Amino acid sequence: MKRTAYTLFILFLAITMSCTNSDDPNPNELVGTWESVEAIGNSQFYQSLVFTFNADNSYEALRLTGEQNTGAVTGFLYKETGTYALTGSTVKLVSSDIRVHATSAFSASSIEELIATGDTRDENIEFSIDNDQTQLTLDYPDCGPAENCIDKHTFIKGRVF
Repeated sequence: MKRTAYTLFILFLAITMSCTNSDDPNPNELVGTWESVEAIGNSQFYQSLVFTFNADNSYEALRLTGEQNTGAVTGFLYKETGTYALTGSTVKLVSSDIRVHATSAFSASSIEELIATGDTRDENIEFSIDNDQTQLTLDYPDCGPAENCIDKHTFIKGRVF
């Protein structure tokens, strides 16, 4: 009986020592750059919203304009930086810096020209990523009737332009 118990103990010890942790969480699917592009009216220009989610749980949102034919960036409208946290299918964005263009022109010619607003954001947004992990959809919460709201916004992984 002692021999059986000793053998079982050695077997248990060998299995425990040789196993690797296969329960490690999957890499964060949200990490990367996601871009949404839309034409500005019937012009040759586009407007793009680019989210970059970093592995250290920081993010940057950048709204810019560009020329459709060349893809060249022509201006900057908005920049937001902060941190994010994931809980299931919800991403919480907490901004630490929001900057906007404040000139009479449609956009600022460089990021450095954007001016800090002093505003922040602390928002929970539902998200989904398609099966091939190339499309991100942000489903923003409902807002009041007098507010300028976005319902859903779809992004493609990587830079389009």
